[in-house]
Amino acid sequence: MKFWMKLHGIFTIFSLLFYVTLGTLGGFGVLGNDLKSKYAWAAGTNISVFVDGLPGKPVITATTTCANNVSSINLSWTESYGATIYSATRDGLRLVSGFQTMSYVDSNVIGGNDYTYVVTASGGGGDSISDPLVVRAKDCLIIEKPDPILTLISFAEKEVFPDSVLSTKKKIFKITGTTNMPNADIQIETLPGPFFVSTLKANPTGYWEYYLPSKLAAGFYSFRIMATDEEDFLRNVTKSYAFQIIKTTEHKDEDGGDDDSGGNQTIQTQNPTSNIPTAENPQNQIEESQENPQQTDFGNVAKIVMLLKNKDGKIFRGQDAQLEITFTNQSWLVQAENNNIFNLKYEILDKKNTVVFSLQVAERVIGGQLEKAIHVPENLPNGNYKIRASMVSGENILSSESSFVFSEMPFVNFGGGVTLTYLQFVSYVGWLVIILLLLLLFFICMFLLEYFLFREALFTVDENDLSKKGMIPHRKEVLR
Repeated sequence: MKFWMKLHGIFTIFSLLFYVTLGTLGGFGVLGNDLKSKYAWAAGTNISVFVDGLPGKPVITATTTCANNVSSINLSWTESYGATIYSATRDGLRLVSGFQTMSYVDSNVIGGNDYTYVVTASGGGGDSISDPLVVRAKDCLIIEKPDPILTLISFAEKEVFPDSVLSTKKKIFKITGTTNMPNADIQIETLPGPFFVSTLKANPTGYWEYYLPSKLAAGFYSFRIMATDEEDFLRNVTKSYAFQIIKTTEHKDEDGGDDDSGGNQTIQTQNPTSNIPTAENPQNQIEESQENPQQTDFGNVAKIVMLLKNKDGKIFRGQDAQLEITFTNQSWLVQAENNNIFNLKYEILDKKNTVVFSLQVAERVIGGQLEKAIHVPENLPNGNYKIRASMVSGENILSSESSFVFSEMPFVNFGGGVTLTYLQFVSYVGWLVIILLLLLLFFICMFLLEYFLFREALFTVDENDLSKKGMIPHRKEVLR
């Protein structure tokens, strides 16, 4: 016991010194935060909070179909009491959001492949997440790609229905949509003016979302959205959607738009107003475009396209975002006359579309291309972000954005996507030290117990000792 206790003590002291040294190499803040987290765990400060009013947990069901040699998965889920909108993910990636109905058809699937779906019900009390459902798509022997599809799913957090005019009191908002082309290139124009041109990428499920780069005044507008197959630029689809921003005298909200007193409700009617520019009613759109003929065709508009060159869209703490920006139809840009110097604004947005970083730089563009390295702030929490480059050219606002994942730099790579970050490594060593210290304390107690028993065994046992301890009765001396 003495030998093993000595050996364990040496190993524990070495591990403790290694833990302290490792933590201080990364800064005292790393060691301090790790100790605080362990103290919080030991003190029981990690409390699970159950909030009343959470929506009911949705239950997903699915059927697989083949139509015209195209495989699709028809999802449906139970209605959740207290839920206002639903969103779904496929294999951990956003598939659709802003839904009010309880069904969705995923036609962007490959026959014979397995897909995992999760539905989230969102309401005023929070979110409820369904159990994952694994579905295998039918193998329909697809010979050629189906016709491209583009659908606007939500507008200002409300679901979009066919042939409806969309209205909101918000001057800056988000729209989401889907396409059956994975990783499609999405181009969005907002007209008649100010004229927005924005480019972005759909994710592998075909889902995309767009948050206006600037506010719009009250009035009538339309979106023109084009989705293009990244592998075949001739395979594309274009849709137009009309909407109205309603003028209101209510107080301003935090993002500068007019506050929608009904919880930022989106008003939708089934009677489109005749003076809103749409694909079916293009009169106003034509009148506006006569002043700016370059805006009548997607191929003729000036735009910027930004490509994030970091591998797999991942940026590790301490790394830069490597950007490649291409300017098309540069001759239409007002600032092109000023020695090809463009005032570009770089922004990083979190998942709530809040700007967490902003930088404005005057850039000289040669040959219509620009390579730029943007240092991502190291104090950002891990998670999903978007980086956006934008510029103002006369009455035009051009922007382009890409999504990325921000996380710690891997300290050890085990392969197969399994990595260990520096902070995780420090934390694991800390837990090892705590376990070793507890074991050392146990060994010390056992050693003291054995030592006490050993010392007791050395005492000489006589009649007086036994009598004092009450083990035998005390007897009187016999007189001689």
